[in-house]
Amino acid sequence: MNDGNVMRLRAALNGANGKAQKHTAVVADILALSNRAERSLIAAGIPGRARAGAEVVWHAAGPMAKAYGYKMTRTYLTLTRGTRDWFLTEVKRVGVYPQQSERYRIGISTAQRDHIVATALRTFEVRNTADDNVAAAPAV
Repeated sequence: MNDGNVMRLRAALNGANGKAQKHTAVVADILALSNRAERSLIAAGIPGRARAGAEVVWHAAGPMAKAYGYKMTRTYLTLTRGTRDWFLTEVKRVGVYPQQSERYRIGISTAQRDHIVATALRTFEVRNTADDNVAAAPAV
């Protein structure tokens, strides 16, 4: 995402939201989502050059009131990470049930998963103990 795309982002949102003014995503939501996803990938240990291709999907939570008996229509966003920026690749309207939580998921490749695992295990060393050998031995 970059500020030069604000008009195109606004046009895409208007196309999906139609005349709806309440409970819709705005450009600030897209920018916040791209920043949040980028921070998540950084925290997971994926280096900048390897973040391309990650995809984040998001919609806001449903209404909190139990008395709200119908689905609330929200804006559903999909952003895809390029080599340097995030790009809006899908925007649509979805129904969200009362008390349904926010949807925030990041899809990653197997190579990105491997970076996460390597980062998580960087400070650990797997050792073979006597208990491991006993557990692996067949019962007589």
